[in-house]
Amino acid sequence: MAESEPCDLVAVARLIVAAVCRHDLEALRPLYRDDLVEDVPMVGRIEGVDRVLEYFAGMYRAMPDFSLTAAQLASSGTTVFVRWRMTGTFNGAAWNGIEPNGASIDLGGIDCMTFANGRLQHNFVAYDSYTFASQAGAI
Repeated sequence: MAESEPCDLVAVARLIVAAVCRHDLEALRPLYRDDLVEDVPMVGRIEGVDRVLEYFAGMYRAMPDFSLTAAQLASSGTTVFVRWRMTGTFNGAAWNGIEPNGASIDLGGIDCMTFANGRLQHNFVAYDSYTFASQAGAI
């Protein structure tokens, strides 16, 4: 997007959620800044668009039926908050050092997305990592 172009950031956030749900990494690339940073529980800080896309690719390999639904979106200035529900079956590849166990994952969380020039610059992800670890068999 051009730097001077006005932008509906909630609409951009919806495009991001839709692309994540479709497992469409190439659709995400133009919505992300090259210097994107994601802060994710149990993973830590992921810096750079290529590393973030690699993170999602790994998650899709671990949960081939991964799905994400946006339950609520709200914005303030350059920030959009997305309350979401993620579901999937952990029956693919290992993820973040955790071996797949065939468990159903059902997790709610919130993304705090900060945009610059209409593209995602920083995303702070919050979810109950204990619930995820329990469902994934890590604890």
